[in-house]
Amino acid sequence: MRPDLQAGRGFPHQQYYVFIRHSSRDTWVARQIACQVEEHGARTFLDANDIVVGADFAEVIRLDLRRAEELVVLWTPQAPESDFVKIEIGGAWTLGTPVVQIVYGLTTKDLLTRPGFPNR
Repeated sequence: MRPDLQAGRGFPHQQYYVFIRHSSRDTWVARQIACQVEEHGARTFLDANDIVVGADFAEVIRLDLRRAEELVVLWTPQAPESDFVKIEIGGAWTLGTPVVQIVYGLTTKDLLTRPGFPNR
């Protein structure tokens, strides 16, 4: 685990912490979002940047999702097929963490009419 994250919520300098979820095929776009969020003073969690090879992926996700003050979900044509996108939205809902959704490369109608997509 990154040493700077061991303190959990309320970092020493009290930076807002944003967890960014995306399909692995959308890493480039997610990194652009993370850069913009960080330019505005928040810290971000992005699996491609923050999980080291050999780490327990699921455990890191659970820990950082609990620490997050906000979950940003990047919905692209690939995202609805990602189990982790759905799992992390459910986790955020359970924790009461606000979820911000960004739709990129498809319409809201595309999402709502996709079989198996939670639309309620």
